[in-house]
Amino acid sequence: MKRIAGLDGIRALSIILVILSHVAVWPRIGLQNGPILNVLSPSNGVGIFFVLSGFLITLLLIEEKQKTGKTDIFAFFMRRTLRILPLYFIAITFVLLLDIAGKANVPNCIWPYAYTYTINFAPRACNHQSISHLWSLAVEEHFYLVWPLVFMLGRRIAIFAAAAFAAACIFYGFSPFEKYASTHRLVTWTFPAAAPIAFGCLAAFILNNSYVKRIFTDNSGAILLAIFAGTISPAFLAGKTLWMLSIASLLVYIYHNQNSVLVRFLELKPMIAIGIMSYGLYVWHGIFTGNGPWRQNAFPFPPEMDYGLWISLIVAPISYLAFEKPILRLKRFYKRT
Repeated sequence: MKRIAGLDGIRALSIILVILSHVAVWPRIGLQNGPILNVLSPSNGVGIFFVLSGFLITLLLIEEKQKTGKTDIFAFFMRRTLRILPLYFIAITFVLLLDIAGKANVPNCIWPYAYTYTINFAPRACNHQSISHLWSLAVEEHFYLVWPLVFMLGRRIAIFAAAAFAAACIFYGFSPFEKYASTHRLVTWTFPAAAPIAFGCLAAFILNNSYVKRIFTDNSGAILLAIFAGTISPAFLAGKTLWMLSIASLLVYIYHNQNSVLVRFLELKPMIAIGIMSYGLYVWHGIFTGNGPWRQNAFPFPPEMDYGLWISLIVAPISYLAFEKPILRLKRFYKRT
């Protein structure tokens, strides 16, 4: 698929939002609560990643189907495996070795969840701050495993499935699982956490509709204003739904307005560089910052939050250049034909 200008910049904005939230920048500058924090929360940064993931994966599947008439499931799984799994397993094994060495205090019960990509379902008592952020990667992996199979059933079924899943997440939320609320973080369970992914999938399906294209190109200024209004909406049911819809609409806007001022900003070299390394930044920043200021004083890991941030900013580029990038070159053996 031809590169879509602006999307690396969206990744950059997402990871910046997550990191700034996890290192407690907002309280330090006086933002303790209120509507602004609803917009700047780390969950919104992750949500943007989710919408973008659903959007891009569906777009890739649509393009492959149009070009070849089929979906190569094996090649799809191999490309996703090469992108996600190596760094993930290296990172959690790094924390495991620190735990074995007595430098961290990680509950043993977390490891079966971590190594099976079900860490988003782990009980609160099993979690550890340095790997608590990896729940989102588990949700992503569940999406990668299921969505291509649903897509193969046909366009109409896939659209219905994505819409039904999103609607169920919005209207039922945690209610089917409330009995687990005291022991688990229900907000990280695949249902309803994957709702933003479904919005991204739906955005990809309507992307090249002539009516949608005309609206997003002929009324680009008004559309962008409406998107901005939606992204600052309150974080209650209607607001959260509007927020997901707004992010999905933003991706459609970017796709159809490649020469806009917004896209030119997102295409600045620093934004592209951060976006390209966003996966490594996400994985390593949480491990080294502990995803927040709380610490167990008896253990040296994770280091103090600010030190951890600097360490992660050094490790992530090295990780990308020395480890991730060479592995990503192997994806050429599983290209879409």
